[in-house]
Amino acid sequence: MRKIKVSEEEIEFLEEKEVISLFDNLSQTGVSKKVVNRTKKRLLKQTAKAEKIINKGRPDSIQLRSLRQSTKCLQDMFRDPSSYPPKVAEEMLKAL
Repeated sequence: MRKIKVSEEEIEFLEEKEVISLFDNLSQTGVSKKVVNRTKKRLLKQTAKAEKIINKGRPDSIQLRSLRQSTKCLQDMFRDPSSYPPKVAEEMLKAL
């Protein structure tokens, strides 16, 4: 995880390999693989776009905050999987 400074604020940013490791743990939640793969593909695409923009030196705070919220939601799901029944976890992944 690295912090990106945008305007006056710092936003935490998970790199691609860290996002992949989040999805490796997702099998514990009981969510269908189809939903997991779709969400993984979507988040990896967003992460790649964000990295490209950051490397060009023009980070977008709205895009980075949105991406951070998505990854934070996934991290919360892994920390306490018992509080997220499979149906709830599946709906959350579809919404990301």
